[in-house]
Amino acid sequence: MIRKIASLFLIVAAVFFLLSCRSSPRDIYSLIKILSDSFPEESDACILYTDTEQDGFTLLDGKGLGRLYIGRWEEPACFSVISEYAIRLPLDDSGFEIHAIRCVNLSDTEEISRLIRKRIDMLQNAEIKEYAPESYERYFVGAEVYVFGDTVFLLATPDNLSVKRLIRRA
Repeated sequence: MIRKIASLFLIVAAVFFLLSCRSSPRDIYSLIKILSDSFPEESDACILYTDTEQDGFTLLDGKGLGRLYIGRWEEPACFSVISEYAIRLPLDDSGFEIHAIRCVNLSDTEEISRLIRKRIDMLQNAEIKEYAPESYERYFVGAEVYVFGDTVFLLATPDNLSVKRLIRRA
């Protein structure tokens, strides 16, 4: 019960913070940090990746992005339509993931959605279900692509609906 109240408090605090940051609603790096911090029980063992120098983030180049989404150390074919990205990955087997990929053009969201769908397919494969059944049930079964404006998100959280609300308010 206390954990739920604490989570609710953090989500409300994150909403107020996001509303106060309306002057820079396009900062996906801060958004990923806020979304990650909105689930305190999930935020201990994680790594944040990005395409550019950001405090608290580790750089991930196009080849690393390809490894994450297509399983090969090469830039994805659609890499040229990505303007920036921020990714939250677990360091343990929890499975809690949030990715935000901003597209160069609004029309590129479909192509990036297909790329993110490949990651979700990897997360939902039968081998992972057998290797980490709790993570599979808690995060991967409900993993989804969410498009908001020119940004495409991968949501593999225990409460994707709350995350979407936070994104929309940002």
